[in-house]
Amino acid sequence: MIPIAARRASIRSVSTASTIRTDQRRAAARHASFTRRAARGFTVVSIAVALALPALWDGQAAAASQIFVTLEYQVLPAATGCADVSGFREGVQRQLGYDPFRAQSDRRVAVRVTRGDAGYEGRIQWTDARGRNVGERRLSTRRQGCTEILNNLAFAVAVQIQLLAAVAPPPPPPAPREPAPAESSNAPVAPVAPTLGAPSSGSGETTPAAEPSPAASVTPPPEPPVAPEPPAAVEAIHVIAPPPVAPADTTSKLQLSIGFGPSLALALAPRPTAMGRLFVDGRVSWLSVELSLDGALPVERQETSGASFSFHRFDAEGALCGHAPVLSACVTAGLAYLQASGSGVDAPRSPAGVGGQAGARVVASQDFGGRYFAALRAEGIVVLSRWTVDLNQLSAWSTPRLAALIGVDVGARIF
Repeated sequence: MIPIAARRASIRSVSTASTIRTDQRRAAARHASFTRRAARGFTVVSIAVALALPALWDGQAAAASQIFVTLEYQVLPAATGCADVSGFREGVQRQLGYDPFRAQSDRRVAVRVTRGDAGYEGRIQWTDARGRNVGERRLSTRRQGCTEILNNLAFAVAVQIQLLAAVAPPPPPPAPREPAPAESSNAPVAPVAPTLGAPSSGSGETTPAAEPSPAASVTPPPEPPVAPEPPAAVEAIHVIAPPPVAPADTTSKLQLSIGFGPSLALALAPRPTAMGRLFVDGRVSWLSVELSLDGALPVERQETSGASFSFHRFDAEGALCGHAPVLSACVTAGLAYLQASGSGVDAPRSPAGVGGQAGARVVASQDFGGRYFAALRAEGIVVLSRWTVDLNQLSAWSTPRLAALIGVDVGARIF
């Protein structure tokens, strides 16, 4: 037999195990119920958010699309082939999806298109209601057509309008409509047709229907909705630019220049030699006259017989030139002073003489700062009177019929 004490302990342990299992089942049930409620709540919140987001987005989009500006569109005469103001407005409207331009607005955008040496240029300027400049942007293109610069300008204007719409406060909500005033008590009352009452259970008499209250009135029909006023006609200010005023023609005045430069002389001496020159130039419009003095470095020549001579040359030259923007062409004429000194000869002498020459010159010039300039020149010379050097009664050298000069000049304009 099991002792009594042991039996009681066994009963208590079984009871404790049953209690633990019951608590576990209850906890699992409570957890499952909480999970189901949380899932239902999350689903409801998700559906509400999903329904609210499109409405919120539509409201923000509607508020952001109500930005209007006044347009000033200007195309200078040099910018040929550009669209008019209607074409530019259509380009901006395609970007935004609506026409943002109004005749009267707090903001104003001025668009100007011109053409430079390298291509088309555009300028966008924004001003506020007081006419103050609040922003400016310049665009340029090297394309020959005007389409690219107009597309870039329209895109820049559309982007700026979108940015203004993004930072603008939302429009105020519409004011509630006032209720229609109540009609006076003197308004006519619509007659109500009497109705026969049902027969009572006790007798065959009928009960008359209740008469309408004298204060009863007929509800007036609702007023038709008031149609919104159409927006004001869109007008854009198309500024026709006056023809540009030509700058004063400064080339018609006398311009005086001075300068100097080295040269390489070919066939003007017994061998190629260096020359230097000083010149003064007077120019009116496209025509100029130049006076110059040239001097060659002394040249020595040794003969096989042992005799030698040294050669000196000095030139005085004038030139008449016609000028283009970069190039110029000249005709030249001058006198040359020639001198030869013999050495190791029977009868030392230093003969000298003067010879005439004419030629043509081509010059390529470049200005620096509007006052200084540099030029590269090439000149061909025809010797009109030839000259011969004799040593010991023998001809040692004669001036050739044709010669050339290649040189560089630098100078400055005095006025």
